Amino acid sequence: MKKIALAGYYGFDNAGDEAILAAIISSLRQRIDEEVEITVLSANPARTEKLYNVSAVDRFSLIEIITVFYQADLLLLGGGSLLQDTTSQRSLLYYLGLVYLAHKINLSVVCYAQGVGPITSRLGKSLVPKVLNSAARLTVRDEESKELLVKLGVRKPIEVTVDPVFNLSLVSEERKQEIITAESLELKPPVIGVSVRHWTAESNDYLSVLAGVLDRINHKLEGGILFLPLHYPHDLTASRKVKEQMETETKLLTGKYHPREIAGLFGECELVIGVRLHSLIFAAVNYVPLVGISYDPKVDSLLKRLDLRSAGRVTDLSATELYNQVLDIWQNRGQAEEKLRRKAVEMQQIAYDDIDSVRKLLKDRSD
Repeated sequence: MKKIALAGYYGFDNAGDEAILAAIISSLRQRIDEEVEITVLSANPARTEKLYNVSAVDRFSLIEIITVFYQADLLLLGGGSLLQDTTSQRSLLYYLGLVYLAHKINLSVVCYAQGVGPITSRLGKSLVPKVLNSAARLTVRDEESKELLVKLGVRKPIEVTVDPVFNLSLVSEERKQEIITAESLELKPPVIGVSVRHWTAESNDYLSVLAGVLDRINHKLEGGILFLPLHYPHDLTASRKVKEQMETETKLLTGKYHPREIAGLFGECELVIGVRLHSLIFAAVNYVPLVGISYDPKVDSLLKRLDLRSAGRVTDLSATELYNQVLDIWQNRGQAEEKLRRKAVEMQQIAYDDIDSVRKLLKDRSD
């Protein structure tokens, strides 16, 4: 029986990263072996074990990590935006350290569906190629990530794949209705889903701009706004800041849920306006027309692959441009939904191909 260690930004109550974890675990069990032994490096091992029926260890315990690595057949790093130093240089060094440690004890490493960059520090630029050239396999979720790795000096073959969340299975209609009833989220249709986040203090004015646009949209469509936070509790605060500035009817999801449940709720919307990357992916896997507001190149990369354009950036969001793009998507929502359906199905197959390559690697290593 194969044993796989998973490392990423897991256990921090970020629905996007938790959805990545859920999708990877499900794909490993579907495409490799239902009985595959999975151990996750998590900031909250008990919750991770409960949510996903896996083993988990403290991501900050070196002794536990070394023990897991010695027992594993493979370290799968990813996906998500792990290899960047915008958040902090410590984060980048942590993940590179895991790859280096695995290499030293002869554990094969797959860097899986990574979103790479920005990498601005001299140390980061120096270490990334030195460490990643030891990986058995490298896949990234967009062309820009591949270009950056090549520019930094990574010589290993790099394949462009998609975010693992395109393979996330969704919960039943019954479960969604249970959540809607429990949280009193019923709204008059059409329901516009909204997912926001804080950015820098200078850029948070976009939340006020968004509040005004959402009121205009509500008046125009005579529906309701459903706020769907992804990073708990940070996005709750950002959502409330927008909500407090609005005059029209809104609802806010406040509880903690499995990422499959949160993703499923996006399917209850007729249109989604999202800042968080995975809010846009959640809309896409539900075939719900979407409008993206960019705060990071990864958002622009996703929109480009979906044949869409950004409605603006958090740093200089135009109310007029956002409003016009939302109305344009709404008025052509049938066409937008069909195009999204084709793209999502295509990306789902790419994600399956990526996990199948992991299966082949495991098989080759055991022969």
